[in-house]
Formats: sequence, C-alpha cells, structure tokens
Amino acid sequence: MLLRYVRPFTLLSLCLGLMLMAATLSVGASCASGEGQAPTHPTQATGVVLPEDPDNPLGRAVYIKHCKLCHGVDGQMGGSGAANLAVSLLTEEEAALVIKNGRKLMQSYKDRLSVEEIQSVAAYIQLFKDK
Repeated sequence: MLLRYVRPFTLLSLCLGLMLMAATLSVGASCASGEGQAPTHPTQATGVVLPEDPDNPLGRAVYIKHCKLCHGVDGQMGGSGAANLAVSLLTEEEAALVIKNGRKLMQSYKDRLSVEEIQSVAAYIQLFKDK
C-alpha cells in the first residue's frame, strides 16, 4: 500500500493543498456564475444604495441582476478581480464592448443580454465614475 510509504506530514500537506485549491475554485466560480456571496465591501454593510436613473431603469435592473455581485453596490467592490467602475477610463461604447465580449476574468454577456440591455447597462455604469 502506497500510504505506508508516505510520511504523515506529506499526506496532510497534500490534503490541505487540495482543500485550499477546491475552496479557491469554488469562490472564483460563484462570482462568475451569479451565486450569492456574503458582503465583503464596507459600503455593502453601511447602506450605500445604487444610483437612481429615472431615464434608464433597464440599465439599473440589468446591473442589479448581472453586475452587482462582482462590481458591488458602488461599482468599487472588485469581487473576483472585477474592475473598479468609479475609476474606469472606458467610454460608454467601450464598456458596451467589454460587456458584450468579456475581458480578462469577466465573462461575455452577448448570449445572455439583448443589445438594448447591454447598451442600457453600459450607460448606467457611467454613473459610478468619479466626477
């Protein structure tokens, strides 16, 4: 039997390493898949609310459903490496392309959102930018 030749410390290290890797993969996948997470950004616990935009309710609704989990209530959470929307230099058109095609760890939404929804949320996230 192989375990007889493996030192107990080595076996423990291997088990702990596998558990850590599984936990890391699980957390990274939850943000991309839209599963819930406990609030980790201070503004989520202090009552910061999403900006209202009476001219763009669709953009706000799309943000809440698809973006808030990683970008946060104020666009600055950075869950799973999400960009800080408050300091983004992207134009509305560039943001729409990123939403449509994805970038780095952000998944593509072209198969989940309509063109109108992509344009609306790209316009909405401009409200987060530091003026």
